[in-house]
Amino acid sequence: MMARHRFSLDHMVFPDGRKPGVKRDKPSRIMDRCDPVKTQIETIDRKYWDELADTRWHKNRRSRYRFTLDQNGFGSCAWSSAAAGKGALDEHQNLPRILYNAFFGYHWTSGGRDGGSVIGDNVTLLQTRGCCPEEVWPSSNGWRTKPSAEAQRIAKFFRLLEFFYAETIEEVVSALLQGYDIHAGYSGHAVIFNRYKKRGKVEFKNSWGNWGDDGFGELSLSKIYFPYGAYAYKNCRVWTPEEWAPRHDQVQLAMAVEAFMQESMGVSRPWSKQKQRGAADTYKRTLEAFGIAT
Repeated sequence: MMARHRFSLDHMVFPDGRKPGVKRDKPSRIMDRCDPVKTQIETIDRKYWDELADTRWHKNRRSRYRFTLDQNGFGSCAWSSAAAGKGALDEHQNLPRILYNAFFGYHWTSGGRDGGSVIGDNVTLLQTRGCCPEEVWPSSNGWRTKPSAEAQRIAKFFRLLEFFYAETIEEVVSALLQGYDIHAGYSGHAVIFNRYKKRGKVEFKNSWGNWGDDGFGELSLSKIYFPYGAYAYKNCRVWTPEEWAPRHDQVQLAMAVEAFMQESMGVSRPWSKQKQRGAADTYKRTLEAFGIAT
């Protein structure tokens, strides 16, 4: 059996077309947003970490990430990873599978400039405004366009309920081993950590489309930069099909959106009105190529 290639961010080099997108937070703001994760978990002794990481349950945690989002050439990694974490919670809570828009929250957390955002602002927005399904608010709208009132209404069905901040490596690994996902960052980039991999490494889900091992990579624990904020996701709001139900096959939609992102990478920035019309036309054509009527 061929060994998997290990994609790492330990020596950070942004691929062509990608850019940093996470800002440092203030310690007081981190603590004001939520309670510490140490109030929710048992701190696990380091000598047990590798043994617990070898359990089938823990190794299978990556299976909860059904889709890989793509932030395109924008600095929206903090929001895109928040949306990916929401999708993993859906799977954990046996909720219907939904592809979320990778830009929805960045409209607010960016402050109106594509200069990145604070992880905690995105997590808080995920709790208050929620996460919008792709088919309600298409990625072709970009991040500058304010989401419609209908998109904002529907997004509130898909909210994060509880999250907690982590302050140490011990808390991060203990939380991962007890079923939490960790939203944190390193060297200007935000990701969602899904499991501990042994020997001081953690696995994360990235937001660079088809990068890495099906969108996954690994990082040394020592590289996590806590001044960005590190948040453990616990649960999300349970929604029902009576509130909103998808019309399209979400797997096909994800494939179509990724094809759109690859075609529009580096071409649609900045998203002027003229370029946005072009993006909308490209988006429609791409979805139709995948058998999705718009």
